Amino acid sequence: MGVVAKHVLLATVGGVLLLAAACQRESEEERILSLLREMERATQAHQLTALLQPLTDDFRGHPLASKAEISSVLTYYFLQYKHINVLVTGKEIAVTGGRASVNLQVLAAAADGMVPERAQNLRIQADLEKREGAWRVTRAAWEPVSSAGGGS
Repeated sequence: MGVVAKHVLLATVGGVLLLAAACQRESEEERILSLLREMERATQAHQLTALLQPLTDDFRGHPLASKAEISSVLTYYFLQYKHINVLVTGKEIAVTGGRASVNLQVLAAAADGMVPERAQNLRIQADLEKREGAWRVTRAAWEPVSSAGGGS
């Protein structure tokens, strides 16, 4: 194989490797989806610290106003129910620079035993900001959705 052929081969292999590496990079939407999955797992595993970690210190929510209030309510549910399952049934993510808006449909069910004692379909809207390279939740609002699929 001649010198030119070797350079062409090396350039081709190098280009393929760079292209493969670029394709493996997560998009910002994929990073947000990954964060949501981590929060879902933390909820189901009753890991309060991991669940609250993505919330900023200046987080504001509705109907609960602060991170501390959310912590109190989640602690109650984690103590009350042995099993908490969360199923995201719909999601929309819009990313603009270092900000994102997320709209979710979530079915949450809680049980002390095998049969759910409590279940609720929720609509959640959250705002996120990229801070120090990580997506963080700055604001969230949630409301129950009627079982017929309409608003509350």
